[in-house]
Amino acid sequence: MANVTCVRCKDEKPGMDQPPMPTALGQKLQQEVCAACFSEWKTLELKYINEYRLNMMDKQHRTFLTAQMKAFFGYEPAPQGLATVNDTPV
Repeated sequence: MANVTCVRCKDEKPGMDQPPMPTALGQKLQQEVCAACFSEWKTLELKYINEYRLNMMDKQHRTFLTAQMKAFFGYEPAPQGLATVNDTPV
């Protein structure tokens, strides 16, 4: 496990052994995010899934969760405006 300079905490810490997902975003996360910050995201991700009752089979829900992840790591600004997931404002 190589050290990375994390885009979230700005510290040099151990990275992830493998990409967290088999996409270009997964590769980017492996190269730029430490394992500790990714673990924080996984905890928050579970909260999003449970509180908004997200269905990972639904493309809109996956898109919402990906946008939240990108905002968490500072890749994109947090979504603005009022959106809904399962008729629940987010």
